[in-house]
Amino acid sequence: MLGIQILTSLSLEDDAKESIGSIGGILIEMFEIFFNQRRPETHDTERVVAGEALAMLAFESKQNCHRTLKLNVVEKLVSSFSKNLK
Repeated sequence: MLGIQILTSLSLEDDAKESIGSIGGILIEMFEIFFNQRRPETHDTERVVAGEALAMLAFESKQNCHRTLKLNVVEKLVSSFSKNLK
C-alpha cells in the first residue's frame, strides 16, 4: 500500500511519471491490483489506491496511455467503470 502511494506521489512529476511507466511491470501490477475482485472487501482501499496511481500515471502522459492500450485492458476498464456507475 505504501509503495503504491509513493508511486502516486512521484507521478506528479512528469519525468518521474514517464520513468515509472517505462519500468517493465509497474502498470501491469497496478492493473492486477485494481482489477482483482476476488480479494476480501478489506482490500478495497488497496484497489482504490491502485486506481488513483494508474490515473495519475496516465494523466497528461501520451506514453503511459499508449502503454496502457498495449496491455489490452481497456475493455476491463470500461466494464469496471460501468459497474460502479450503476
